[in-house]
Amino acid sequence: MNDHQKRAVVQALYDRVIQVANQFLHNAKHFRIEVLQLRDPSYEELAEKIDRLCKVISILCEDVDDPLTGQKAYEYCAFMKGMAVAIKDCDTTELNRLTRELDRRSFL
Repeated sequence: MNDHQKRAVVQALYDRVIQVANQFLHNAKHFRIEVLQLRDPSYEELAEKIDRLCKVISILCEDVDDPLTGQKAYEYCAFMKGMAVAIKDCDTTELNRLTRELDRRSFL
């Protein structure tokens, strides 16, 4: 795989992280926490899958000298993991705080 192909893969994977983060944000803004707890797979399981995806992104980013994309992916993942814990723990205050913070992100 050449650098151009790796960059295309990084972008596609990063786009998926952004899509899932946007889903977390949308759902947290529109559904009560009790409804969010019913999701299967759980938000915690989804966040863990995104964390694994971020590891792949980070490795590919090293190969194409693009550490910023890997870093941004992990930042969105951290929001998702925090939101997932808040949902699991039924912590509306923390979920609302993280939702507000994530809502201020550029999603670029």
